[in-house]
Amino acid sequence: MPRFGSRDVLLLLSSLVLSSIPVGYLQVVLPLFLNRAGLEPGLIGVLYSVSGLVTAGLVAFSGVLADRFGRRQFLLWGTALPICSYGIFALTTSPSWLLLASVIGGVGLANGAAGAMTAASFDALLAEHTPPRQRTAIFAVSQALWSLALAAGSLAAGLPELLRQLNPRLGDLDAYRPPFMIIILLAVVATLVLLPLRELTTSAGSARAPRPAAAPADRGTNQGSAAAPADPDLKQRHGWWPRRSLGVIVRYSAALGMFGLGVYAGCLVLLTRESSKSDCAALADLQPASPVWPNGG
Repeated sequence: MPRFGSRDVLLLLSSLVLSSIPVGYLQVVLPLFLNRAGLEPGLIGVLYSVSGLVTAGLVAFSGVLADRFGRRQFLLWGTALPICSYGIFALTTSPSWLLLASVIGGVGLANGAAGAMTAASFDALLAEHTPPRQRTAIFAVSQALWSLALAAGSLAAGLPELLRQLNPRLGDLDAYRPPFMIIILLAVVATLVLLPLRELTTSAGSARAPRPAAAPADRGTNQGSAAAPADPDLKQRHGWWPRRSLGVIVRYSAALGMFGLGVYAGCLVLLTRESSKSDCAALADLQPASPVWPNGG
């Protein structure tokens, strides 16, 4: 069993659980809420597709920028951004605002820009604070906690219906408002938990400590053989584009993009089915009524 002696590991895992419960809740509730608010299935699919495509497009750049300017900052912003989306869900059902929420985060597992920022920094920070011998076990625990948090959020999907039964005066949409406030609170706490987090690895964009002056070489020694060793960081610096992890980033981005398109395709099928039903109903109304013959006529 791994020992969670590191305070930073506990902070990361606690924030992961707190921020994943709203994701599991919205996976079940958000499509139902938007459908009851009168949105077409095609538009709901667009929201999920935009979220997946934004994450797929930003994950590569966010990873590079996180390495340069600090993974802790990216993790903080990625955890805090869904608070804006949850507030939008609680206050309005305007399609333009919902589209903004899908770009920011909070829609689907991809989670928009917030998902790209957290995906680029969480695993790296967790590996940074974990001893090599315990790394596999800690990552397994992290995945288990993430799955359990999603399941707990999904189980809470019946909370709006429970509130409606306890208070029949609540409307169909008003019963969803209090749970939205709860997930906003969970996201705020998940962000505050990360504030004491430390980042051990110095980012490439931060100022480097001055290199100590080299000791003067002895006159009797060969200066060519006593040359200072090359800076190991120079071998690692190849510009902003990630060369070693390019294939992994491309596959991850493609998977997220296909996930968003798959959700949109499923909602598009529902939209086509609903439109075909309405067309059939309209054609039935246009058809003349069959004549009623009198008896014996």
